Formats: sequence, C-alpha cells, structure tokens
Amino acid sequence: MRPMRIKLTCMRSSEFCQLYCDPTCCFSKASIVKQCNWDFPNVYDYNSTSLNIQPLFWYAVSDDSVGVYAKEKMDLKMMRGQLVLEDYTFALRTLGSFNWAAERENALIAHNVIGLRRRADGSSFVEDLHKSGLISTPVLSICPSSHYGFLRMHFGGLCTDCLKEEHHFVPLVEGTLEYMVDVRSAVVFDYEVHRKHRYLFNSILKLQMMFSESNILYVPHDLLMYLLEENILKNHRFTEYRFLKKIPFKFQWKMTDAFSIDLNTSTVINVLPYFWSVEIETLQPNPDDVRWILSNGLFSEYGLALDYGEKRIGFARRKRDIEC
Repeated sequence: MRPMRIKLTCMRSSEFCQLYCDPTCCFSKASIVKQCNWDFPNVYDYNSTSLNIQPLFWYAVSDDSVGVYAKEKMDLKMMRGQLVLEDYTFALRTLGSFNWAAERENALIAHNVIGLRRRADGSSFVEDLHKSGLISTPVLSICPSSHYGFLRMHFGGLCTDCLKEEHHFVPLVEGTLEYMVDVRSAVVFDYEVHRKHRYLFNSILKLQMMFSESNILYVPHDLLMYLLEENILKNHRFTEYRFLKKIPFKFQWKMTDAFSIDLNTSTVINVLPYFWSVEIETLQPNPDDVRWILSNGLFSEYGLALDYGEKRIGFARRKRDIEC
C-alpha cells in the first residue's frame, strides 16, 4: 500500500491554525504562502466538509509529532483498485514532525504513512480491514520485494517468499499500543558490553524491545557511555559515531530458549574501506522503559509478521537476495 500523503492546507482562522496546522504556518499570510502551500498530488485536504475531529489525543513514540484522531470517509488507492472506508477513524497530525518532508531534487516528499500500531481500544487499521471482510485474517506481513532495497506489505496472511524458515512467534508486551516484545538477554557489540549491561540492569527481569524503519539503533544510555569511555566509538556528528577499535562484534537479542535475533555486523555497522560508522541514539526520556529499538537493518535479514488477532509478532530469516 502506498503511503497516505497529507497536505497542510492552513485556513486563515488563527484558532484553526493553532489547533491543526504546523506552527510555522500560523504567523502571517506571507508565511503561510511560503511554508505551507506545498502541492502534493492526491493529498488529503484538511478543508474536507465531512471531517469530524474527535476529542482523542495521540503522540508519536519518538515524541516528534502530536495530534488528534478524526473520522472521515477515506478513499485509498491500492495496487489492485480502490479501497473505500466509511466513517474511518485515523490519526490527524496537527504538529508536523521533524521528518515530515525531505527535499529531493528540489521537490518536497511527504513521509506521512498509515500507522500500524494498535489503538487504545484494541482496534487497528489491519483489524478494520479484517472486520470489513477485505482480508481473511488480521495479519500483516512485511516481506522482501522484487525491487532491491525495498519492502512490501502483505495484508491478510503470512508471506513466505524468500524466507529460509517458518515464522517464530513471540507474544507482545501486554498493555502497550506499539509492537513491543520482551528480550531475555542481549549481546551487543562485544561481550564486555553485554556483561556490564546485565550488571547495571540485573534487577530488570525483562528488557523490552521495539522495531523501527529508521536507520538509527536505539540503545540504553549506559551502553553508549561504555562504548565512548572504552574508546570503541567517537561521535562524528549528530547520531553518527565512528569506530576507533575494529574488533569482532556480536549482535544478538534472545527472546526465548529456542529463538533469538542475530544480525550480521555489516547489517548494524556501516563497514567502509577507510572507516566504520554506526547511527546510534539513546532512549531518553523513556517512559515505556524500552531498552532497544532495532533499526531498519532488521528487515534486510528477517521477514516479519504482525498478528493483531493473537497479539504476537513472528520472525523468519530471509534468504540472500541472489537466492530469490
């Protein structure tokens, strides 16, 4: 499914602008023209007469955007036709996130997408499709694509293309809206880091983990401090860190006695001829007590299946691209 692009069409009403628009659009008419009159094709328009704002608030897990829920009749263009959802509840972004748009070849590309998280009432976009009879089971598979470097989503069942094995399913953390799982132990970078991490957090029985489309690996603050103090990493700029020591590393997150996620070094680390680098960020603030957020490198080695009905997530190791 294509991302749902959203256009910020700010009205001249200051009250409306403050509630539902990017704050950079609410200064003056000249500012609105300069900042907000971006014309994306087939975008959603806030000026719809049937839009019904709901008194329900939401915020992104990374705290980079906030908004409210709304109801609307939605027409979604899909590969095999058009999907119409009557009176559909969706998240209306009111404050633009830091990564709302990127400039590419002098054109602004929107990054708004339909959310795959669960809502507070237990429903979700995938379950809405299932209840409407559009898919046979409330499962979404994230699969390899025939286009190198891209993924595809398979609604309504397991995707087995280019996978070496069947999916290993693990339960989701109860009471959370995100796809969050418990990790029994983790070996990240070298053994000493893992041992020190377990010592620092030996009172924590469960190490919670999430997954992201970002290229950034989110780690506990103490782990990053250790890597810096031991001169394994040095900050280059922003979230990019360069390696001062190139030693054998291991990246493993154990979930059950029978299953663990094992990533190759080249999946986590950008291994170049003249230097190694990695994108790392710490989880602060961290109200959900998450210990890890794996980067998008996970999808290059594993296919994922999000089972909304059974509240679990499945992992299956992928074949190499040359084998598909």
